[in-house]
Amino acid sequence: MPSHRPGARERTVVLGGLTAVFLGFVLILSTVGAGAAPVFNVDDTTDAADATPGDGKCASTRDGSCTLRAAVQEADVAGGDIVLPAGTYYLTISSGSFEYGPQFPSRVYPEGGDLDISNAVSIKGEGPGKTVINGLGGARIFDVHAKNPQVATSALGVLKLEGVRLTQGFGDYDSASGHFHGGAIHNHGDIDLSHVVVDNSASPPVATTTTPWGGGGITNAGGATASLDWVTIAQNRSESHGGGLENLGRLNMSHVTVAQNTAPAGKGGGLWMGNNQATVLPSYTLIAQNTGGDCSREAGRVIEVYDNLQGDASCGFEATSDKTGDPRFVSGLAGAPVSYALSADSPATDIDTERTCEGTDIRGVAVPQDGNDDGKTGCDAGSYEREAKGQAKVSVTDAKVEEVTGATAAQRLPRIGILSFAVVLSKPVKKVVTVRAATADRTARAGLDYAKRFAKLRFRPGQTKKTFKVPVLADRRPERTETLRVRLSAATNAKIGRGVAVGRILTPRRR
Repeated sequence: MPSHRPGARERTVVLGGLTAVFLGFVLILSTVGAGAAPVFNVDDTTDAADATPGDGKCASTRDGSCTLRAAVQEADVAGGDIVLPAGTYYLTISSGSFEYGPQFPSRVYPEGGDLDISNAVSIKGEGPGKTVINGLGGARIFDVHAKNPQVATSALGVLKLEGVRLTQGFGDYDSASGHFHGGAIHNHGDIDLSHVVVDNSASPPVATTTTPWGGGGITNAGGATASLDWVTIAQNRSESHGGGLENLGRLNMSHVTVAQNTAPAGKGGGLWMGNNQATVLPSYTLIAQNTGGDCSREAGRVIEVYDNLQGDASCGFEATSDKTGDPRFVSGLAGAPVSYALSADSPATDIDTERTCEGTDIRGVAVPQDGNDDGKTGCDAGSYEREAKGQAKVSVTDAKVEEVTGATAAQRLPRIGILSFAVVLSKPVKKVVTVRAATADRTARAGLDYAKRFAKLRFRPGQTKKTFKVPVLADRRPERTETLRVRLSAATNAKIGRGVAVGRILTPRRR
C-alpha cells in the first residue's frame, strides 16, 4: 500500500455496511442502521493525528487522509471498527514529552506516542505477514485503559485485534496509570487477539526507572482480561521479568506459540505470573526455547485445559494430554518470528487426534491436518499447524522368482520355485501399518500351479518393506506361461497405492 492516499480528493467511507465514494465534495449519509458501529478505512500508512476527534470523520491534520492514529482516535470516542490494509504503519510520533512529565499528570495524550484505547475498538488487518504496525523502538503500540471510577461516562478499554503484526514496541511511560511495562501492548482493560504476532518489543531497562517493569511483549495487568487465539509471541525481552508475557490478570491462551523471548534467569523468559489473581487457562499452547526459563509462577494459578507443550517443565502444565520437551522446530525457523514451523516428529505436531479444532493457523492454513502423516488428522500445539505432506501409501510389485529347487529343466517340468512379491510403504511412519495380502487366480490355478496364500502384513514404525511369498507347485504337463494375482486390502494408517500385482509362472523351454 502506498504511504499516501490514492487520489487527490478521492475517499471511501464505510458506515453501517453502506459504502460511498466521493470526489471533491462531502456526502452525508443518514442511512446508518441504529446501533451500527462506524467503520473507518485507513488509507495512509504514515503517522498523523486526527484533526477533530469525535466528529465521525477520519481525517488527519496533515492532509485529511485517514491514518491509523486518526482512525483510532475517532473509534475511541464512541467505539468503532477499523479496516487496516496491507502495509507497514510506523509510529513516528514518539511519546517523549507527549505522555511523560507533569504537564499531563492524569490523562493520556492520544496525539502522540502509543495508540490509546479507552472504548470498544476493533482493528482488522490482512494477516500478520501483510499488515504490520511498527513502534520503531520508541513507543509502545497499544495502551488499553481501565474504566475510570471517578468519571461516570468513562468506558472500559476493549481492543479486538485481528490479522496484524506488532513489532518494535517499547514500554514508554503511561500517564494514566504511571506504568512503564508492556512493550507492544499494555492492557488494563480487555483485549482479544486473533492471528496476531507480537515480536521484537521490550519493556524499559531497569536502570531508566525507579521500579523494575516487565512484559517485554504484553502486560496483562491486575483485573484485566486477555484472550489470545492463534497468536505468536516471539523475540521480545525484559530486563526484569516476563520477556514475552507478564500476567497479573486473567489470560486465556489457545493455539499460542511463545518462543525465543528473554528475561533474567528464573524470571519467565516466556511467561511470568506475579500475583494471586493471575490466572492462565492454556490449550494447544506451546511455550519453549525462552531465555531465562519458559515460565515463572511467583503467584497465581494455571487452570489446566489440555494439549499444551512446555519446554522446561516450569509452566506447570500437568494435564494428562500435556507434554514437556523440545518442540523440534524446523531447522532455520523459516518464517519466524511470524510462525515457528514444527517438524513431523515434534511432540507438538498432532498433539491430539481425538479432540477437534477448526479455523486457520497464524498463516491462514486450514486446521486440523495430518502433520506427521500417520493417517489421522490432529490439532497441533502452538500457532502453527504443520501441513499434511500426503499419507503413506502401501503398494505391491510384480513378482520375481527368488529361488529354484526340485525338478530340473531336463525333466521338461515347470521349475519349482517361489514367487516373491515386494510390499512397500512410500515412506516411514510413526505408527504400525497393517495390510492384508491374498492370492487370486488368473490363468494359474490355486492348488495346481501355486499354493493359495493369505497374510496380514505388519510394518513396525520406521519399516518400509515386507515380502509376500507364494510357492510354485510342480506340474508335469508342459503349459504356456501362467499368471496369478496378489491383492492388497484393509490397510490401516496408510492408503493403498498399487493394490494389485502379477506373478508369472514360466514353462521351461523344450530341448
